[in-house]
Amino acid sequence: MSTSFKPMFILMYDPTIIILTAYSTIIFACLYFLNPTITDTFEKIYGYNEWQVGLCYLPLGAGFLVGSILSGKHSDYILTKLSQGSNVKSEMRLQAALPSFILIPIGYLIYGWTTQKRTDVYGPLIGLFVYALGQMWAFTPISVYLVDTKPGYSATAVGVNSFVRCIGAAITSIFSSSVVAALGNGVLFSILAAVNILNAGLVISCYFFGYQWRKRFEEKHMPNLWSKSEPLEKINSKHDIEKIETNHSICYSIA
Repeated sequence: MSTSFKPMFILMYDPTIIILTAYSTIIFACLYFLNPTITDTFEKIYGYNEWQVGLCYLPLGAGFLVGSILSGKHSDYILTKLSQGSNVKSEMRLQAALPSFILIPIGYLIYGWTTQKRTDVYGPLIGLFVYALGQMWAFTPISVYLVDTKPGYSATAVGVNSFVRCIGAAITSIFSSSVVAALGNGVLFSILAAVNILNAGLVISCYFFGYQWRKRFEEKHMPNLWSKSEPLEKINSKHDIEKIETNHSICYSIA
């Protein structure tokens, strides 16, 4: 196997990456049930023209922007608060994803039923904003966790996550419009809200068991992540690996 691709394939055996990638993929795939409905909804229900429909995407973008800022600060606050204890682990960062467990389902329900019932336009716009906040509160802690727990090959870990979730979104976009037409916004987005509530269980499992999974993976696969001729990262021994992890709270704000 090419040295360039070896880390990517090995990381696919990491349970934490598998679980959190599945979590991200489900969220991203559900987004592509939402995107196709926005134009049709505001054109057919509210009679908007093209530029007015374009403006309706602003709450979604604003939610992503505000969510990325707030979720990052929240993640740092969570870790700073918890790091005062004696047993600090990277998995503590996943607590920062908690708001997404609530915001994403609520955003879907608001958007789905306000459009289904043809309420005032502010209803679905608020739903879009709430959903976008939730999505960023989900993705930011996951990305930071992957970076923190995979020093030296964090780009590969994040890349695997992004690659798989984009494939999921591409598959969903093929049939999303027909599903929306068959079920209607209210029923569909109620189902998606339920799916995302269940999806939160993946992050919860990683929060409680991720540390043990990571350690077992590292003991088995870490020596295979580089070769003597082309090292992936300059780590000289197992002692160095343990030392880096011990000092991780200083270097990367984790243990």
